[in-house]
Formats: sequence, C-alpha cells, structure tokens
Amino acid sequence: DLNPHIFGFSDCGYEFNDSGYFHERENGIGYMFTYTISGAAELVFENKKHLLHKGDLCMIDLSKKNIIKVLKNNHWEIYFMHIIGANIEELYSVFKQNCGIIKHEFDPENLINCVESLLKGINKYDAAVLIYQTLMDALSQSSTTNYENIGINKAINFIYDYYKEDISIEDICLEVG
Repeated sequence: DLNPHIFGFSDCGYEFNDSGYFHERENGIGYMFTYTISGAAELVFENKKHLLHKGDLCMIDLSKKNIIKVLKNNHWEIYFMHIIGANIEELYSVFKQNCGIIKHEFDPENLINCVESLLKGINKYDAAVLIYQTLMDALSQSSTTNYENIGINKAINFIYDYYKEDISIEDICLEVG
C-alpha cells in the first residue's frame, strides 16, 4: 500500500555470508543497494564480472539477471536495501552515469543508519525520508564536480573490475570513450 510517489523498501538488512554463499535472481522489483563492510564477493551483472570489496557501494536493477557469489576462502559482510517507488529508475541512471554500478570508498554512515532504522520498524513516511536522504547521499558521493575526472573514474573502475584479465590500453579507451 505504498504511495508510488514516495520511496519505500521491499527488503533490507545486515548479512554475514560465508564462502559458500551463492545467489542468482532475475525479474525482481526495485533496485538493490549493497554496501560491503568486509570480505569480498563477485557480482555478475549485465554480462560483466565485478568484484565487491570493503568500502564498495553497489547499486543494481533487480529486474535484470544478477549473480552474487562469495569469493573462495572468504566471507562477505554487507548492509543492503531493496528500494522501490518514486523516481528510483532516474536516480539509478544518474548513479550509474557517475560511477558505474560501484562507488568505491563509500562513506556508509547514512546507509547503515537508514537500514538499522528500517529494521526497527518506522512508519512509511519516515522511512521514505530516510531512504531519500540515503539516496541523495549516495548520489552526492558518486558525483564529481570536475568533469575531467569522469573518464579517469571510468578507467579506474574498469581496471578495478577487470585487473585479473588480459586488458589493454585500447580496452580501457573503448570503455571510457
């Protein structure tokens, strides 16, 4: 019964996942924010492999196929939110344009406070405000005021995601445009 003009969530929480953790989903509703507290996992999204490490905020569209598995001999400790409503698709597009689907070195204070408040059970309007503030914080942290850095950030994110593969300068240039 959530008003479609305000933000809400379908799920949120804290998890500690062992090396056997594997999750595959598709056709979900909303967008997932996942912040890695510790450990590492591999995300396959839009036919690309991404590594999620401590300090990374990842945002993905849950309607698209995504596979998450904890790296061997590792764990993956996270906070997460599945966000719905309002202009979440547009905000996702801005986040993705700013930093891809992963913001490295993210300050999680607002996200953690939001998830913990949601887990305690608050009314849907207070939840909408907290989610909005968390989204604005994520967008603020993902943006750059120096447009010259956009290409550099895309290159860094590409190298970060594919450093174990045989990539070339030409591959990086194609990714950055």
